[in-house]
Amino acid sequence: MTIIQNYLSGLRLASRSLKLTTMIYVLNLLFALALAIPFYGVITNAAHGSLQVNKLLTNFDFTAIQEFMDSAKGSISLLFKTGVWLAILYLLLNIFLAGGILKTLDNEAVFERKEFFANGSKFFFRFLRLTLYFIIIHVLVILIIYLPLLLIINILVKNAETEKALFYAVISGAGLHLIIFIYLQIVAHYTRFMIITEDSIQVLKKLRASVIFVSRKLLSTYPLYLLLLAGFVLLIFVFKFLSGAIGMTTGFTIFIMFLVQQLFIWSRIWLKIWIYGSQLEYYLYNKE
Repeated sequence: MTIIQNYLSGLRLASRSLKLTTMIYVLNLLFALALAIPFYGVITNAAHGSLQVNKLLTNFDFTAIQEFMDSAKGSISLLFKTGVWLAILYLLLNIFLAGGILKTLDNEAVFERKEFFANGSKFFFRFLRLTLYFIIIHVLVILIIYLPLLLIINILVKNAETEKALFYAVISGAGLHLIIFIYLQIVAHYTRFMIITEDSIQVLKKLRASVIFVSRKLLSTYPLYLLLLAGFVLLIFVFKFLSGAIGMTTGFTIFIMFLVQQLFIWSRIWLKIWIYGSQLEYYLYNKE
């Protein structure tokens, strides 16, 4: 099976997953409201009826931002702390949802709500352990790349006659990090596929197996992921274009942009399912 065939197989699975996509969208919307409602309260109370904040609807206004930050310093600090906890809860929610999504795709995208939540619970702690492993790995990668890079930059700042060498050093480090980051994302996905399809509790063993599988088939797994990732990039460009074209200067355009944003979020979830589906189909076809 070629990369294009896997790509289209993922599209087939995603097309069968409209109910699944919508349910995940609703869960994300409810979670977002838990953050948006208190945030709106802070904005309203801090503004104290001032019209300065309205200037931010049309363009960047540093004076308006500074005035708002000064008047809402205590509230924003509290909101930031709350936001940190909500971010952790959102991460846990996505770990929970991943088990349900992948098992649904493994069952040819046959969606049953009760089974979805049961599978989310079943694989939650396995995926949580996997997430913790990858957080540690990402931290190590950052240290390995950027500590030497900082030393190189420090030397270049003292000795380089032009900024060109400094620019190339920064770009090289960031480029290397991006390549490794994508590789680790691919490995994480295939580890989840192995855990799901084999119903394995040996997370670390499957992580090692995934590294071997992805590395052996790097010329297929990496391009497939990049091809799938292109859909995300295209979606972002379309959203940015619509944001610029519509603007947020009146109540009507704000409402239209709200609808566009919700469609963007739904489409992003659907594309995520497509990415999972294509890679899962590749794994099932190529596993030994």
